[in-house]
Amino acid sequence: MLDLHSDAGVTLEYGDVDVLVTWLLVIARNAEAIAEWDLLEDTAESIFYLDHWDRWRVQADIRSWMASRSGHSASVVAAALRRNPEILTHFDSLAIDRDVDHRIRQVLGSAA
Repeated sequence: MLDLHSDAGVTLEYGDVDVLVTWLLVIARNAEAIAEWDLLEDTAESIFYLDHWDRWRVQADIRSWMASRSGHSASVVAAALRRNPEILTHFDSLAIDRDVDHRIRQVLGSAA
């Protein structure tokens, strides 16, 4: 992921991004389950970075994952969202969903 962020010449095919996001969502869920907050933060950052490509196919999975976060996990995800303001509109429907943790709603609502 660092190579992707640093423009080190790494390229991904269209389908590779979907597979990578799906894999990262598994890691994020497992990081939360074992309270590895730094790993969750890094993984969320990577997911949101990859969503800059506006990945319709996996956005439903990302949306579902974000909607189901609560407690400290929601705080970590909200912080990662704040650092990626260019993707907030991809998930703005969650800003009005009362079932979504208030921290995530607040960040998404700031994009409106």
